[in-house]
Amino acid sequence: MKLLHKEPFEFEDKSYEVRIYSEGWRFAVMAYLNGSPANGYKYSVDLPTAFDLQKIHNVDAIQKLVELAKEDIRNKTWERYVTTYLQSMKTTDKDILGCQNCSSRNIVSTMVDGSKMFECQDCKNIWYKRPSSGGPYEIMLEEIINDIEKTGSHETFTVGLLNTAFREDKSEGLSFEDQLQNWANKNKLRYHFFQKKDIAGKRREAIRFYSEVPRVPPPIIA
Repeated sequence: MKLLHKEPFEFEDKSYEVRIYSEGWRFAVMAYLNGSPANGYKYSVDLPTAFDLQKIHNVDAIQKLVELAKEDIRNKTWERYVTTYLQSMKTTDKDILGCQNCSSRNIVSTMVDGSKMFECQDCKNIWYKRPSSGGPYEIMLEEIINDIEKTGSHETFTVGLLNTAFREDKSEGLSFEDQLQNWANKNKLRYHFFQKKDIAGKRREAIRFYSEVPRVPPPIIA
């Protein structure tokens, strides 16, 4: 299908765009986020050939579909549908192995620090199935990943990890840097060091973790 028009809009600090496609005189409207479909909906209409393709995005029938696509994003219609569907089933790993970002089922899973990590092979989205409980260090590292899923990055002072989750283990010869890099690599994360003022105004070394690909976890099932 040929892309005719893009209409950007903002919702919850995210930049979406509604795209209008055509195939002959059949027109389709879809919402996108970060270059991938924002949900599983596609809105379509067949129009007579009398319309000017250069101005088709202004036609009332098309604008109604554009507004419907935006409304479904704002109302989180797709997310509510997926949550309701999963709640109606006895959910297993196979049931939820659909990527929340692109709907692909081409998923690979691996065990990472006691959690099952799922990675979409099409859009590289990553999410986890974690055990119901964990130790204080596991909870600390989980908070880093949760923050990245919500905001795209996480910042923390280096000393906080140096004295806890990545304490140097001389018996195994693993330095702080080794443990930090191993954990980041396993979770497909990037990081860099920088200087940041603490609550007392003193400059300290900090770490910023981030993912090169936005992460879209599946809905939480109550």
